[in-house]
Amino acid sequence: MHKERGVTLIEVMMLIATIGMLTVMAIPRTVHMDKHTAYTVAHRLAVDIRYARRLAITNAKDHIVRFSPIGGPYTGYRILRKEDAGETQVGEFRWIPERITCTGTEEFTFQPRGNASSDGTVSLSAGSNQYNVNVIATTGRCEEQKAKIDPETRCDSEPLKAASS
Repeated sequence: MHKERGVTLIEVMMLIATIGMLTVMAIPRTVHMDKHTAYTVAHRLAVDIRYARRLAITNAKDHIVRFSPIGGPYTGYRILRKEDAGETQVGEFRWIPERITCTGTEEFTFQPRGNASSDGTVSLSAGSNQYNVNVIATTGRCEEQKAKIDPETRCDSEPLKAASS
């Protein structure tokens, strides 16, 4: 007696339906994941920039937030302390996830009074979500903003805290 192996048409249809349902559930999660990942990286960057400023004030030495690779788009950044003999890394190198595009100012140097050597902006984007981290030179203040892109009025920005709701 010959025994046939294989799957029935109903089994194949059930498999396709299951894959379809899993795909429908997963797609919205990945869209929101990019938004939250970009927000999280922008917030962490702003916290690290503020930390470098506080270190400069506390230690009375210049501290630098430097992005790599030079020229961008950046894949990460580090905090450095200026010493007489050169620069010393403070903490660990911070990687920026591959799905986040990071461009802008290559480094921020904070002086012992808390001011930065120059104004600058770093933009982080994932899909249609873009966040800007701005540093004001005179005060060393760091601001986070969500860039709201409107095709008719070009580009406008709003504070990040208001955008998180």
